[in-house]
Amino acid sequence: MYRYRFVRSNADLIALLPGANATRFFVDVRLLRRAGLLDAFSPGRLGEDPEYQRFVRETHFDYRRDLDTLGGSLAGGDASFVLRGRFDRDQLWKYAAGRGGTCSGEWCRMPAVTLGRSVSIALPQPDLLALDVGAKPSNPSARFDSKAGPRSPSPSADPVWIDVSRQVLNNPAELPLPLQILAISLQSATPVVLSLGGANRPGAFLLNMDAQFPNRAAADTARRQLELETRSLTLALARQNHPSDPRDFTGLLASGTFQVADRHTLGHWLVLPELLRALQ
Repeated sequence: MYRYRFVRSNADLIALLPGANATRFFVDVRLLRRAGLLDAFSPGRLGEDPEYQRFVRETHFDYRRDLDTLGGSLAGGDASFVLRGRFDRDQLWKYAAGRGGTCSGEWCRMPAVTLGRSVSIALPQPDLLALDVGAKPSNPSARFDSKAGPRSPSPSADPVWIDVSRQVLNNPAELPLPLQILAISLQSATPVVLSLGGANRPGAFLLNMDAQFPNRAAADTARRQLELETRSLTLALARQNHPSDPRDFTGLLASGTFQVADRHTLGHWLVLPELLRALQ
């Protein structure tokens, strides 16, 4: 059973992500690596988390080399991840034991770095790692016991996307101010998908938004709200003699353009290489 590969494609992996009231996300790491884009999203001069460095040393797993795809689901304080790549089962189990964890034949659990939380891992097939983080230990392999849900189309063709949950949109006060404005404008939309794709400019990316509304009128209202907020930001910066800076989020937000297609409000923001370098 361990050798049998029931996840063979990105669609298979996405179908296994818990979706009810959760924010889902997906990253095609292999595609980013082949395109030479993976380094643009690396931690850079800030370095990696010490716990991750220890994980790499003890398990011989490094996402730059070994990870192909990553899917995740976030709901409240719990997180579930499914990773495809190359894993050393023995080293993973030793790492868990070294962290005070316990392992059965098919899964391990260990305390998380954050007090009162637990990490559970499983390898339901040789190239598939399931990982859960939450207040209580779990058996990640249990959700693979039954067939995954129907293979619905991926929310985006871009290599990186986030399907934002209703809970996030309905609680904008918990978000940073620029995202609060975006969430308020999109509260009647479902689904809301943000994705990152290529741009017709060297080293730049496009941050894309696709928000589906009940009707075209609602989608057009959201478009006007977003255009007004973007213009207001640009005017406010001009009054302060502070033009938008491509090295911070003012440049990103001021670059927004919006349109309506049927019941969808579409948004596009240009992510310049100056911003990516500033974040490293």
